[in-house]
Amino acid sequence: MAAEGTGHLSLTEARRKCEEKYSCFTKIECTECMSLSPSYIGRLKEGIEEELSKKLMKFCEKLQGVIVAYDKIQLLRRHGSIVEESPFIHFEVKVNYIVFQPQVDSKLIGVVNKFGYDHIGCLVHGCFNASISNPRTQNGHFTDNLKLGSSFTFRVVGLESLNGVLLITGAFDDKTLRKKSKSKKSLDRDKNSDPTTEGTEIQTSKKSKKHKQENDSETEGPVAKKKKKLSNGDARRDEEVSANKNNNNEKNFKIKSEKTSNDDHISSLKKAKKKKKNHNL
Repeated sequence: MAAEGTGHLSLTEARRKCEEKYSCFTKIECTECMSLSPSYIGRLKEGIEEELSKKLMKFCEKLQGVIVAYDKIQLLRRHGSIVEESPFIHFEVKVNYIVFQPQVDSKLIGVVNKFGYDHIGCLVHGCFNASISNPRTQNGHFTDNLKLGSSFTFRVVGLESLNGVLLITGAFDDKTLRKKSKSKKSLDRDKNSDPTTEGTEIQTSKKSKKHKQENDSETEGPVAKKKKKLSNGDARRDEEVSANKNNNNEKNFKIKSEKTSNDDHISSLKKAKKKKKNHNL
């Protein structure tokens, strides 16, 4: 009967991740020598499972990885052995481990959970910590595309274990950087070429100009308004004066024309009298 690990990942999840890309999960069949307390006599399976559970989510030097699950426990001998004066009973057991076994230059998928001054913290498979040096110190971009919860692919550049805890150091993958930067440029280009956005910007600029004019009219002081009123009155007065001048000119022209016609009439009468007088003589 298969046993299931009691770590952060279930046996089902671990099996599924073995088929995923960039998971670095692998299946390893291993023979273990188990030392059980005499209290487990008569219930060896329970004792073996408890001992195997203690190995979960801890770095194993022998396997060069972290054991995340196990199954298919097989007891190789029905009888155990006691070595010298030790009270523990030793059994040989065959077991199938599922191990998280990353190596330098392998690729992993991380989810951002922290932004530091000179690094980005992320989780791999939801339970392994990784530290990525700040990409701005590497090539000057890409950090702006990330936020908490963002997933990305990185390359493993260093591995270290401390008290059974695996420490992963990584660097951004160059291909991922290029894809991210290209996608960001295309989004910016689409946004700039969007006619709806342009129309909105034009409409907004018109509204802002109108609003500015209204504000300017409202912020005019009483002196400016008075000056404006006086200038309008002066303009009206000038128009009235020019109109009066035109009317006077027309009147003078009429008077001159009437006087000229009267003079012509008098001269014609004088000529007629003189002609009549000459005729009588």
